[in-house]
Amino acid sequence: MLRQQLQQEEEMTNQDVSLLSQDHLKPGHKATLLAYSQTLELYRQNAKKTNDPELQFEFAAFMIDAGKPLEDSQTRTELFDEAMKLLRKLATGGHAESQHYLAECYASGFSKGKPDYDKAFPLWMQASKHGHPDAAYRTGRCYDEGLGIRKDNARAVQFYK
Repeated sequence: MLRQQLQQEEEMTNQDVSLLSQDHLKPGHKATLLAYSQTLELYRQNAKKTNDPELQFEFAAFMIDAGKPLEDSQTRTELFDEAMKLLRKLATGGHAESQHYLAECYASGFSKGKPDYDKAFPLWMQASKHGHPDAAYRTGRCYDEGLGIRKDNARAVQFYK
């Protein structure tokens, strides 16, 4: 009985290991990766074809992340400009995550090299009205510290709740 139980446990362990194996994710011998520019262009085409703001937002965030390590300043600037344009379009359309992300870009100084809370605050305010919790916190913090808006502790508390 004990032997049978141990055998069953061993079979289950082997089965669990095979389920966790990621061998199916390894490329075959004929697989090749696309060049970075090709990957970016395919992503761009898919983002332009869709009306899905989530996909477009993900593409804009991808462009910003992809551009950060680039040494070619012209390519980096082009990626950042395209991403910021797309984020502004999405934010204007009421996409809360884009509003928050764009506000973070302004507040971090990403767009001008220095923090711009005058642009960030209204975007956080809009995103918080759409139910974005991080934006609500940041809006409260702006009221608390007088960043981009007149300092108002009572209003800050409303956004912290």
